[in-house]
Amino acid sequence: MVHDLPSEYLRAHPPVASARARFCVPALASDGSSAANLVVVAPWNYPYLTAVNAVLPALIAGNAVVLKHSHQTPLCAERFREAFVNAGVPAGVFQYLHLSHADTVGLINDGRVASVCFAGSGLSGPAVIAAATSRFANSGLELGGKDPAYVLKSASDLSSDPHAERFVPISV
Repeated sequence: MVHDLPSEYLRAHPPVASARARFCVPALASDGSSAANLVVVAPWNYPYLTAVNAVLPALIAGNAVVLKHSHQTPLCAERFREAFVNAGVPAGVFQYLHLSHADTVGLINDGRVASVCFAGSGLSGPAVIAAATSRFANSGLELGGKDPAYVLKSASDLSSDPHAERFVPISV
């Protein structure tokens, strides 16, 4: 299921799978054709960097990867696929899905998924880890909120922060 995307975008860029398709994705092979099947759940901020840090090492190691990007950055996942197709990555080795939170948990619960890499909010993290650990899937979580990229001038006094010299105030 896709949320918050304009209908004209969806007509021009249909999702690879939907809740109805129930994750019929070639990358989730159960025949041993890949070392493992990984799901990468990437956030809206730094959408290329956070995804590439998990996707590329997994592909290089011979794994199949399904990327679920934030519904706020759907084109990033599509651009990854275009790049991998142009680079000659075999069909089905890299896939992307536009999913709701509930459908993402369903994907993680799929028995063919060996590992989950999640970067996102501390609010979503517990649902991801619960789904992964319920069947002992490997997981790596990077939960947000601890590394701000922007600190506004209106932020509270940072003088007691030992890292304050690294903060550069910006005007908005």
